[in-house]
Parts: sequence; structure tokens; C-alpha cells
Amino acid sequence: IAACGFLAAPAAFGGTPYELEYNFDVASDFPDGANLPQGWAQQGSPFRRAGGEYFGTPAHSGDFYIGLSSAKFDEVVFTPTVNTAAGKPCTIEFQYILPGGSSFVYTTGLKVYACTSQSLDGAVEIGEVKAAQIASWTRFEATFTPETDGEVCFAIATQENDYHLTTNCGLVGLDSFFISGTRFG
Repeated sequence: IAACGFLAAPAAFGGTPYELEYNFDVASDFPDGANLPQGWAQQGSPFRRAGGEYFGTPAHSGDFYIGLSSAKFDEVVFTPTVNTAAGKPCTIEFQYILPGGSSFVYTTGLKVYACTSQSLDGAVEIGEVKAAQIASWTRFEATFTPETDGEVCFAIATQENDYHLTTNCGLVGLDSFFISGTRFG
């Protein structure tokens, strides 16, 4: 999987299709030792790029992924924004792992949003992973169709579990992102 690439063929009805891929293995995508690739953003404790030896779980693809070793709730990571065409579906796919902490009460879930900026203000929830101990890499996919032309990105946020614990909820690992849609203009 390439670190990031754009498909540049013209679309049949205006716009240009795009595809972005991230597996977090290309060091040059992380300028000056940044925790996330260029264009990504986050809120809360920093997601960081690391290998399986750091997190204790091998990557889904390649040698690295982004994650939190001891998740709290409302940690958010945002993909880059893309100027996207109205009425054309945008899809996000990625792999996640949520093995939890020392017992089932130390787990977290995920909510996935479509956003018009790297903020949850006005974000639309497009998918959810319920809090559970998920010890192997699992695929997530969701599609969002914007009503107007403009910037679109996706946000992945950690969520509290039924026990309302706020810290120490174990590893949250994200890898093998594939984002596609139609660029406006």
C-alpha cells in the first residue's frame, strides 16, 4: 500500500476522482518527527506513529500504525480535508484494533464522522464501533455523500463504554486507511 496517492482521471459527470491511502510506513510523511502525517490533525492525547514493538501488537500492513497506548474518551484524529463534489459519495475504510485494558471494563469504542473542517463542530456521524475488546485487526467502512461542494474530512473519535470509565482503556490502533471520492472543480 502506498503512503498517499491521488487518482487523476477525469470523472464522467464533472470533478476528478481521488484516492488516498495511508499505512503510516513512509517516514517522510511525518515532517520533523510529527505524530501524524502531514495534513492530519488531532484533539486530546496525541495519537502517535509507532511500530508493533511499541504498542505490543503488530501493524495491520507494513511496520507502523497510529495509535494510543492508554486511550481516554473523546480523543479525535482527523484525516486531511479534500475539496469534494456535492452529490458524489466519499468513502473511508480503515483497520482498527481495540484490545482494551486489563479487564472488560477497560474498553473503548469509536465513532466516525464526516466533517467540513478538522473540527467536530457540525460533524455528521456516519458509523460506530461499540466498546468491546477487539484483539485482532477489524475492517471499518462508511460512505458519506455531501449535499454541497466543499471541504470534507473524516474524524475518528474514541467513545466511553457502559462503565463510564474515563482513562486507561487500552490500545486504540488505526491502520490501512483508504479514502475515496470525487474532487470538486
